[in-house]
Amino acid sequence: LSYRLKCLAIDEQMGDSTNISSSLSNLASIYLTIGQAAAAETYLQRAIAIERAHAHDNTRALAVRLGMLGEVYLQEQRLDEALQATVEAVALDSVAQRQSNLGIRLSQLGAVQLAQGNYTQAMHSLNQALPLLNQAGNLTSEAITYQQLGRIAARTGKPAEAAKHFKKSIDIGQSIGNRLVLQKSYQELYQLHKPTNPALALDYFERAQALKDTMFTEKIQNQLSDFQVKYDTQDKEHRIAMHEATIKRQRT
Repeated sequence: LSYRLKCLAIDEQMGDSTNISSSLSNLASIYLTIGQAAAAETYLQRAIAIERAHAHDNTRALAVRLGMLGEVYLQEQRLDEALQATVEAVALDSVAQRQSNLGIRLSQLGAVQLAQGNYTQAMHSLNQALPLLNQAGNLTSEAITYQQLGRIAARTGKPAEAAKHFKKSIDIGQSIGNRLVLQKSYQELYQLHKPTNPALALDYFERAQALKDTMFTEKIQNQLSDFQVKYDTQDKEHRIAMHEATIKRQRT
């Protein structure tokens, strides 16, 4: 956040609207990741205003910003607003025939429709997204899309189909080493099998928990490492200041 804010300040000083919009979007992405949707929305709305003013040149960035705004609204459970923003994003990429981007937008649309309980529409959007994501090589989004299809199957009484989708997500997650995708898919399979096959459910639960513990441990280690760097830096600065003070006294 600190570096991104500095980037935004420089972009604003230079007055380049394209770079300002990009910096605003990057800040929004960080706030969305850490669960601060209100802050993310503030930056995104500024970016969207800039892109709307330049939409006659290229709508690619506007579609990206609108898709992200849909994710913000989804996180806040403002589902009608999420649908409106995402539908507009899908339309922009569809008209411009940006197939790889359209796959992402359709996946985002499916997530909103799933949250609304519109399972038929969500399944249609997600099934449209899959080949586009696969063709573009966007494996992370493809794995998430399979997770969403698995949730739909689970909620509509199709456990075998749900398990198939979750296992496909796991295969992709393992191929790209995405532990967050794996952890969520294992958790979904635990919930799916818990009522009918407790032993299998327990196996998936333990896998999910092991990944969660690993990621948590790494997070703590990174925080400790950051703290050590800051401590060492402050200690070095303190010693330099003390040395300079000693020289000043000697000179006096």
